Amino acid sequence: MADVLNRATRELRRSVNTPEYPAEDWIINPDLSAVEGYPAKYWLIDGDTVSLMDEAARAAVDEAEAAAAVEARKAAEIARLDEDTMLRALIAFEAQKSGQSEADIKAALVAAIEAA
Repeated sequence: MADVLNRATRELRRSVNTPEYPAEDWIINPDLSAVEGYPAKYWLIDGDTVSLMDEAARAAVDEAEAAAAVEARKAAEIARLDEDTMLRALIAFEAQKSGQSEADIKAALVAAIEAA
């Protein structure tokens, strides 16, 4: 039995039947001493060598994850809102952005709907 590391996903599987894991996709018995104690998201794979990203690259990974988490929270919040709530939020946002009153924006929307 051997340990294997997926070259693309960095998934580590321990004590597996090696013939089931093709070498083009998996590193057989990888040397992980250079990345010990660090999450796989910081690992670099070049051929059969596994190394650690430098500090700047690790920071960039963390920043990208944080930005993705913010976007995911925004998307979840938008999905949660019903249409009426969304419309009220959009009107308030547009009023704040444009300096117009919410009443003026509502009137413009009504006029646009009636014209259509």
